[in-house]
Amino acid sequence: MRKSTFQSAAILSSLVASAILLSGCGDSKKIRFLGMWNGGFEVSGVDGKNNLSLKGLQDRSLTGYLKVLANKNEYWLKLDGKQQGVEIKGKWSYDDTKGRLTLRPGSIEIDDGGGEDFRDPNKPWIPVDKLKAAYEKPIVLDLKGENKKYEGLETSVGNLQGVHRFEKAYR
Repeated sequence: MRKSTFQSAAILSSLVASAILLSGCGDSKKIRFLGMWNGGFEVSGVDGKNNLSLKGLQDRSLTGYLKVLANKNEYWLKLDGKQQGVEIKGKWSYDDTKGRLTLRPGSIEIDDGGGEDFRDPNKPWIPVDKLKAAYEKPIVLDLKGENKKYEGLETSVGNLQGVHRFEKAYR
């Protein structure tokens, strides 16, 4: 009896996935930390105060994605605000017992949309030096919700206070 193309493809996919896990990953415990995660930095306050409307807080948030790669324990973090963006590449480590991922930056690129002369004074803006200073520090994220969400510790980005939150993009 001949196997269908679908069955053959499924078997081949399983074999390829197993080979990748055995050769590239090496440590099966880190698999739950890997992948593409959507989210960003969610603002809860400005200048130590929580006196803005929900829309005011959302307008100041940075949104984007986090890619946690098995290859050399690298990550890419891309976040964009209303007038600027930041892209960070670095290395990550994990503590499996705590379900905690630590991102350590290597390179930081900031797109400030042409600088202060070109920004809209009516839209939120984080000074480039403060944005860079915030993302030069390690970011700690805890796995939550059956390994489908990351939630960071309360932190500051410039004069903004909040947390980094990401949700698994592929389930």
